[in-house]
Amino acid sequence: MWTGLYMYKPSRMLVRICVTLSRQQWCREPPRSGRLCQQMCFARNSGTGDKEHNENEGDRDNPESQLSGEKPSPQRPVFGQLGSRRRHLSPLERISQLLPQESLSQEVWELRRGRAEDQRPLGSMESSQEMTDTAVMGPEDSHENGRQRPDLQPCQESAEEANFCDREKKMEEWQVGDGGDSSPAICGEPPLGLGELVLAEYRSKGCLEFRKMFQLQEKGHLQSAWGSIAHRAILGSRSGSLLQLSSGSLILVRRPSLEEYVLLMKRAPAIAYPKDSTAMVMMMDVSEGDSVLESGSGSGAMTLFLSRAVGSRGCVTSVERREDHHQRALRNYHRWRKAWKLRRGEEWPDNVRFHVAELQGASTLLSGLRFNSAVLDMLSPQVALPTVFPYLNDGAVCAVYLVNLTQVIDLLEGVRVSGLPLQCERIIEVQHRDWLVAPAVMKDGTAATRVAPFSGTGDEEEEQSHAEGKEEEDFSCDDDVPFGTVTYMVRPHHQQIAHTAFLVKLRKIKDKKS
Repeated sequence: MWTGLYMYKPSRMLVRICVTLSRQQWCREPPRSGRLCQQMCFARNSGTGDKEHNENEGDRDNPESQLSGEKPSPQRPVFGQLGSRRRHLSPLERISQLLPQESLSQEVWELRRGRAEDQRPLGSMESSQEMTDTAVMGPEDSHENGRQRPDLQPCQESAEEANFCDREKKMEEWQVGDGGDSSPAICGEPPLGLGELVLAEYRSKGCLEFRKMFQLQEKGHLQSAWGSIAHRAILGSRSGSLLQLSSGSLILVRRPSLEEYVLLMKRAPAIAYPKDSTAMVMMMDVSEGDSVLESGSGSGAMTLFLSRAVGSRGCVTSVERREDHHQRALRNYHRWRKAWKLRRGEEWPDNVRFHVAELQGASTLLSGLRFNSAVLDMLSPQVALPTVFPYLNDGAVCAVYLVNLTQVIDLLEGVRVSGLPLQCERIIEVQHRDWLVAPAVMKDGTAATRVAPFSGTGDEEEEQSHAEGKEEEDFSCDDDVPFGTVTYMVRPHHQQIAHTAFLVKLRKIKDKKS
């Protein structure tokens, strides 16, 4: 054991002598070591290379080429400093290493130029400008007397980078509200302003107690049984904000949807309810760019749904025989278009053409037109079918809105007697049933707790003490209680929408005789 220890010490001394001699030899050749440092820096930091770089390294290692006095090709620039961490290669750079350098596209060279500028030291920005330009040029351009390509200047931004900056700037504008507020705006909608339609709602214990749609005015006031609020206090608020009334109650202020606007707008005759309007739109399969005929404008409820369905490329022809109904539908339509422009900053499609005429004698009005579908909302639609039928496309659907079942019978009998090639596919009634789901509250204001099932052990004293403990654990609905410990009541709502109409689906088929 001692002999091995003494033999180990001379070996350590021999290693130290060899290391010292190698360091002295390293210091005697500073130019070569400088080139080696550059090679090491480039290998660790650049991460991208080509055939030309490998050939240059071979020429430096070859002594014949050095003695012959040939001038080596330009070296790759040093993008980083010795000791910095190696950058991970992107998938594009990995693929570019496997391909010939002559076949690389312009995007690859711009990516390398961007990488080179990001990794270049701050102190050597001016000195390494030419080296960076040489690195981003391809093998063909790098040997043309050092001529640089004008489309690869460092100060020039590509079109993709400019578009990306524009998108980032727009996203910041959408996400930052007025006054430096960092809360995001919903779909870029501005705060509530003058002339906009606003829907105010007040709910108590989960039930809707008050709802009103109005237009914001500078000197207006909202009056209700739960207090009042000036329109100026609403201006500038975001849609969906809770504002305090004069009595201290909170009221929800937001923009109305199309369904809510149709239900709360001023009416002349009864409207087609949204549940029926949307069902008829799906029944006719109305899409953007379609041409639809509507008989009976009414208050304009069905007209608005058809206008949204056909879009800016479609058209809706609405015919009404009464002048007062025509004027009401026209006012409701333009009022919604104005509110939409203030809300979104863009125009609602002006794709509805209103006419005052009797549909039975409107052959001149409909001449030259073809319709993808038709909606009939009138007392006796079987009288107008012979006039509408020639202007429908083959396979088009005619949806009829009828209130009474006797009208449905008269319609089918009229189709049978007239002999029109119309096939009745469906007769439906759309019903929506609202349900009330809320925590069960006792008369004293406490929430009802769940009762454990009867054990059947016969120990009455234990069950009585258990029940007393449950009474002591009664809690209010406002308390923070664990999940699953509150009893809910589930029953149909006491206010339901009753029968509104029958929807009849008629399809135009090709006659066997033709």
